[in-house]
Amino acid sequence: MRIDVNAFLGRYAFRKVPGGSPSSLLETMDRAGIERAWLTNLSAILWKDPTEGNSVVYLAAAQQPRFRAVPAVHPGLPNWKLTVEEAVQRQAPCVRADPCFYGLDPAGAEMRALAGACGELGV
Repeated sequence: MRIDVNAFLGRYAFRKVPGGSPSSLLETMDRAGIERAWLTNLSAILWKDPTEGNSVVYLAAAQQPRFRAVPAVHPGLPNWKLTVEEAVQRQAPCVRADPCFYGLDPAGAEMRALAGACGELGV
């Protein structure tokens, strides 16, 4: 089984590119022979609070069995532990954090805390 573990819904902020919808992602998956995709909201990665885009990927995954939601977590925000706990409850295969977009040190305290929490919770 081929799984794309780095798939996105939404649009790239700095350049007009095709796609972005669940249906266009499914078409691309079919052309490439990919059975499943783990999704993050691409637009939300650049938002101040990327977790605001998680509802989009949770909804897409609930509506399409070929999708799995990969929620964004910003470990520099106060709600990050709740986001990880929700990911566990919703059976997300993993979470996504983009420290460089968030202005965090990739090896800093926030990212280490996130990695530790994910390890403890099995995400």
